[in-house]
Amino acid sequence: MDKITFKNQPNRASRSIEIHSSEATKRDLFTNLYNESQLSGIKITLLDVHFDDSPDNVIKSMIFGIGPQEDPRIMNISQDTFWANLIGAGCMFLSVLIENTTTNSPTLSMGTTPGGNDIFASLPINPKVGDKNGLTTVTLNNVFSLTDALSVFLNHAGVGDTWNNANLNLYFLFKAI
Repeated sequence: MDKITFKNQPNRASRSIEIHSSEATKRDLFTNLYNESQLSGIKITLLDVHFDDSPDNVIKSMIFGIGPQEDPRIMNISQDTFWANLIGAGCMFLSVLIENTTTNSPTLSMGTTPGGNDIFASLPINPKVGDKNGLTTVTLNNVFSLTDALSVFLNHAGVGDTWNNANLNLYFLFKAI
């Protein structure tokens, strides 16, 4: 019998996901995860699941988006801001996609502390011009902490950083390890 359990982690702002299944299929897994997330109130978007090649379809990894909304998008950002405990303990921060909805060209930094830049430093963000989509992708593949959830700070604290009247949408991608 398939069982998905969300557990509060002591001294952490995250929850773990336990999946017990001997014959799970992707469809059943997604259905069960969705139903459990609705009951528990956790805001998670499951993006992909990787199974091994065994007959039991054992899950090798899960990729999910998580944020203060029900999907991994954070919309309409136009000033320095932060998201408390956005990076879950033991999560790999795979990437952040930044969509600039203006023709302006900001240069920004992102870190796990106020004014920090340990995620990226003084990054020029592509503007939306003509048929150009205004997308900037930052690939990280980094684990920031195995034991603590960390906040994320988007800022213009670096030398030469500026918002330049830009408006951004951010899309975060994490992987449980």
